[in-house]
Amino acid sequence: RNIGHKIGVFGPDTFALTETIDIAKGASEGVICANAVVDETTPAAHKLREKLKSQFKHEPASMFNSALGYDGLKVMFKAITSGLEFSKAMSEMQYDQGLIKVNGFNSDGMFKIKTVLMEIKAGKLVQIP
Repeated sequence: RNIGHKIGVFGPDTFALTETIDIAKGASEGVICANAVVDETTPAAHKLREKLKSQFKHEPASMFNSALGYDGLKVMFKAITSGLEFSKAMSEMQYDQGLIKVNGFNSDGMFKIKTVLMEIKAGKLVQIP
């Protein structure tokens, strides 16, 4: 910026952390990143947020990684307790929505995660329609 050039910056989901934006200050303006949609309105999300806050003594900067871990463990537990061979349990599983917006599984058994583009405007993350 000091030499007068403007270039687009696209970064990982860690660019979407409040802490990262606070550290970068104005340099973060206009940065675009992809992020998964975390449904923080559910009772499970509220409970997880409170547990993280209690454990680490501050609000989590992002629920993304915690929500991904929560959902992953939820799916693993469901597969393990199904009584089926693991790969069969995964391929036949009906996914009941967790904290991250998931559109089922791909052919490799991985989450198909709904992502959105976010832009930093005036120090805040704004979803790009």
